[in-house]
Amino acid sequence: MSNTITIKKGELPQYSDAYGKVSTAHIVDSDLAMAKIVAEANGTDVAEAMRDLKERVSKVTYAAGKVYNRIVSAIHAANKKYDSMMNRYSDPEYNEYQEKRVELCKMHAEKDDNDNPKLIDAPTDDEPDRRIYVIANDQKEAFGKETEALKIENKGAIDRFEANTVAANAIKEEEVEIKVHVIPWTYRPNAVSGAYVALVVDMFSGAPTFDELLEDVDEDEDENKGLQVLEHSV
Repeated sequence: MSNTITIKKGELPQYSDAYGKVSTAHIVDSDLAMAKIVAEANGTDVAEAMRDLKERVSKVTYAAGKVYNRIVSAIHAANKKYDSMMNRYSDPEYNEYQEKRVELCKMHAEKDDNDNPKLIDAPTDDEPDRRIYVIANDQKEAFGKETEALKIENKGAIDRFEANTVAANAIKEEEVEIKVHVIPWTYRPNAVSGAYVALVVDMFSGAPTFDELLEDVDEDEDENKGLQVLEHSV
């Protein structure tokens, strides 16, 4: 049995993280204990119950792995489209504006011991290696006036670049359909728990509602007195 889910391209990384976690889930002691208790209560073979447990968990991890691979492929396609619009964007006027803007930054920046313009790390999600010049306090007013004049002079080029950026970012709002193999909720190992389960619930039949999942997360956090760390993935 299969299902199809619709995901915004900008949300694909968090779904990739969630399905990746399920694909590597493992049997924990509580799974083994429960399987033994049920087998003994029903008068069935414990060894057979353990084999059945392993088979059910294998089906969950295999199904999640298939979905994970499809999501990763969708991420690569989305990134390729985004990069083609952003990284390959070329406008001689805008490039010249950027060069002049950088020269202004260097001119008004604080200087290091070697009299070079001072740079500091200023990473962002999109630019983890981003660095910026430190503008000297006594140069900020002049720097502001000169950069504003430069912006006015190059308004057309800046507007074109910003329009391209808006169009590229709109890719994140586009939707993609992902095929999901559906597995009974009762096959889920206890290792598959936490806030991220709400993102993979579509791969399970007979799963709790979203609100019920949140209640389970709250209960887990209370029982662990805040020791359980729920990891999220942008």
